[in-house]
Amino acid sequence: MAVLTYSTLALRPSGSEDAALLRQIFLESHCAGWELLPLDEAAYQQLVEMQSAARQSQYRTAFPGTFEQIIEANGVPVGSCWISESADELRVVDLAVLTAHRRQGVATAVLRRLGAQAAAENKPVRLSVWQDNLAAQELYRSLGFRPVPAGQERMVATAGYSELEWSVGMHSVAMQAVADD
Repeated sequence: MAVLTYSTLALRPSGSEDAALLRQIFLESHCAGWELLPLDEAAYQQLVEMQSAARQSQYRTAFPGTFEQIIEANGVPVGSCWISESADELRVVDLAVLTAHRRQGVATAVLRRLGAQAAAENKPVRLSVWQDNLAAQELYRSLGFRPVPAGQERMVATAGYSELEWSVGMHSVAMQAVADD
């Protein structure tokens, strides 16, 4: 598959018809290695459902009004993105791409689209990244995301996570190019 461009991407609200897709995205992006746990199939499925529900509850509690979008490329669902908007930021709460569609520009296209929206509203895009997720860290750096200055973090500091932001004033060529379209 060719690298995606901004114009081939669509975000749409998730609905009940997306339950199987969202479960697969959760399994691929948040449950790596769980299949090695000494659990029978029923216990494994229960663990996945419990963790998925806990994640959704955590997102909605930490970011009231957060909503989940399905990412589509050329009309095909390829991932999901939890977004929270406030008067002072556009926050990417979670961004996950199905394994078969990773490293093809999906996350870049989503972040550029959100960057354009945030630039039009004159607010930053913020997100948190797990310290061991080196691929995501490199992507964010390449798009011009920088650490949120100490004392300005929105998230309560959580061991293992870094909070990053991008804004028009940072003059990132990678994100700005889309914001200027």
